[in-house]
Amino acid sequence: MSTVPELTATLEAAIRENAGAFIVDLSDVAFVDSSGVNVLLRARALLGREDRALAVVCPPGPARRVFDVAGIADLLVLFDSREEAATALQPAR
Repeated sequence: MSTVPELTATLEAAIRENAGAFIVDLSDVAFVDSSGVNVLLRARALLGREDRALAVVCPPGPARRVFDVAGIADLLVLFDSREEAATALQPAR
């Protein structure tokens, strides 16, 4: 909870500085609470205003279960690995 303001500001700045789909990598995150979920949903809403996608790399485990238990896994595009996200987000040729 104490890092939410910093995380929010960092994500919003990164979103403004980049174009296209935005990837948040939670591979090394062992714990996510409702505050972290809210930050991601806020980022999703911000990106949605520009018709941009939010992809979340979140391998199966404790952090991933939070999205499932909260019933919001279907609101986010979740990937098990960075490679899976990169492949899925490649433009069609």
